Amino acid sequence: VETVSATLGIDSPEFLVSLTISKNYIDLYNVCVDDELDSMISALNGRYIHVNIGGESVTVPQVLPTGSNMFQDQSSELPTQDAWNYAKTLTLLTLADLNDTTEKIIMGIWCVETARDDGALVSTVLYLLGMKPVWHDSSSAGYDEEGIPTGKKVEDIPNVIALEDLTRPEGWAKKRIDVTVITSGLFRDLYSSQARLIDNAFRLTLARSYNTIVKNQTLMNGPYGSQINESIRSIMRSISFKGLSNESLDDNYVAKHWLEDCIYYLSLGYNSTTAGEYAITRIFAPPNGDYGAGISKLVSMSWTWNDTDELSEFYIGRMGNMYSKYYWGDTNPVVFMRALSDTDHIVVSRNTNQYGVLDNDDFFDYWGGLSMTVEYLSNKTPTMNVLMYANKESAYVASFEQVFYNELNARYLNPKWIEGMMKEGYSGSRYMSNKFISNLWGWQVTRPSSVSQTVWDDVYKTYYQDKDGLGVKEWLKSGNNAYALISMSGTMLNSAYEGYWDADDATIRDIANTWAQATVANGVACCDCSCGNVAMMEWAIKYVNADLLAKLLPTLYNATLNPKFLMNATDLPSNSSNIDSQTSNSTKSNSTETIQTNSSFNAEAQSARGNTNVPGSSSGASVGMDYEGQADSSSDSNAGTPDANGEGKAMEVTQHSSTPVAPKDVSMPIAIIACVICLVILIGFGYFRNKDDDDYYDDMDDDFEYK
Repeated sequence: VETVSATLGIDSPEFLVSLTISKNYIDLYNVCVDDELDSMISALNGRYIHVNIGGESVTVPQVLPTGSNMFQDQSSELPTQDAWNYAKTLTLLTLADLNDTTEKIIMGIWCVETARDDGALVSTVLYLLGMKPVWHDSSSAGYDEEGIPTGKKVEDIPNVIALEDLTRPEGWAKKRIDVTVITSGLFRDLYSSQARLIDNAFRLTLARSYNTIVKNQTLMNGPYGSQINESIRSIMRSISFKGLSNESLDDNYVAKHWLEDCIYYLSLGYNSTTAGEYAITRIFAPPNGDYGAGISKLVSMSWTWNDTDELSEFYIGRMGNMYSKYYWGDTNPVVFMRALSDTDHIVVSRNTNQYGVLDNDDFFDYWGGLSMTVEYLSNKTPTMNVLMYANKESAYVASFEQVFYNELNARYLNPKWIEGMMKEGYSGSRYMSNKFISNLWGWQVTRPSSVSQTVWDDVYKTYYQDKDGLGVKEWLKSGNNAYALISMSGTMLNSAYEGYWDADDATIRDIANTWAQATVANGVACCDCSCGNVAMMEWAIKYVNADLLAKLLPTLYNATLNPKFLMNATDLPSNSSNIDSQTSNSTKSNSTETIQTNSSFNAEAQSARGNTNVPGSSSGASVGMDYEGQADSSSDSNAGTPDANGEGKAMEVTQHSSTPVAPKDVSMPIAIIACVICLVILIGFGYFRNKDDDDYYDDMDDDFEYK
């Protein structure tokens, strides 16, 4: 400390204290390595691991040294009073870029973000509604020296904040703003009490306009009057008629939208109780017991879908699961679409210094998919703002595009960052490929307006032309890094093939030959660019040099068993339009079936998008529960099983004298044929024996159809 102080010529007491603290942190970080390894060995031996709080070391240095068995605050104590107080700042930031005519916001809340902020974002939802948590003393955190409980648990039903006391930007009218909450499977599981709190807050917000609705004689004497009265009374019973008031619908957008939605559901034929509950439902997440929005998987398998409309329909089916007092995990895409309608404002958060919006596929999986779906429903790209409060003292809000480009320039296009990754060996190259380039492609598909042409151009100049002189391309070619290079190149080529990146022929040729050289030298990488995306590969090999192509084709054929790669370079189509017509259509022929199977998004929900009269869906269906397995099988079928055109199946072709590739022997021994016949007989016997059971399960499946 003294040496640094003397070198810098600064000897103020405050500076010396700061240096001492910094040195202590450095020492603690150095201890982390040994502690992590020791704890790993202790865990494998079934020994005790010391406990400590969890968190991010930059904002919560008390977690150092790491290697402990982490714990978080009890969920029943969130949001904490400190988090509630801080959420006032987040509320003002949320509304900063909007105007006072805003009626509804879609808010994205994650589990880990909630653990880090102690429920501050949950509190922000309450501020927008005009509700406040109620705490009571609890012994969950022990007692102080005087025997007073030190814990504070949150009750299920909040208190009302009067209109005149609402937290709003200066000059705004004091109104209760509606919120649709999209969250994750982990939040649903670990913070279900917070979901119940928010759900009750919606109900209590509706109660503030109860008298206004039931005393509106024109409404009560209308075609749905008695049903509306019964609907709202049913909801009021769920909160013991707490908070009833006569606020105007012009000041209470939750009540305004509830009335509109209730009438809509009544017009579809729902009974009054169901219509009222659907109209107050505003929390949605993946199917109960399942996780992820599924978009990241499908985006990586671009040959299984034709356009983003199919992805949006999948998202609606996958995420259209209601989480409320009486519908916990019940699936209804009609309700989900209704909740996403009439707004184009999305607000999400980042309260960590470790992760950004590009290095985690969950971000585009959930929020990119959400943006894409809202645009699909409204024909307008929604605004997406990110609350940035890793440093609580300097929190700010920025558009997704601002955050995206700041991260792009600070990390992935920054020579210092690239040098740091190059020191990490294969882990660094994998980060470049799987974390950066793959997720960049995800945002390109789900929010294309955010990814300009220059982004792909800059990536090419940085990693392929090595504009910073780091030797990054040669490094990527070396050792196991080559597999990351193959994957990166495949993604770059795919962005051009799909028409997102308008790269010139020279650029495509350079990337294609880089991809081909690495594949020939190292074998295929375990990614779609070597095995799954046959249409893109057939297009890409048009740009590969003839001598290199002769070596590449056998490698691709052995990996895919696709007869198209039995061709010679001279046999390939001479222009990309021919390739597109011969490959892209056939490889995507099963895409619609794949998407519809996974999302269960049918014509009925599609018609509801246009506000037509359709019957509602039955509750309880678990849309997308088998998504990952189906997606994997879809990938396999495109890569190695025959379709209507015979793709994916090795077959005999005419041999050419130059660079021949012999087809594999496909003869089948008689013993194997006999075994197959016996197996068919056994299957048939089992089928008829269990026919009654099958009928029973078929009847059960019918219950999951949208009626």
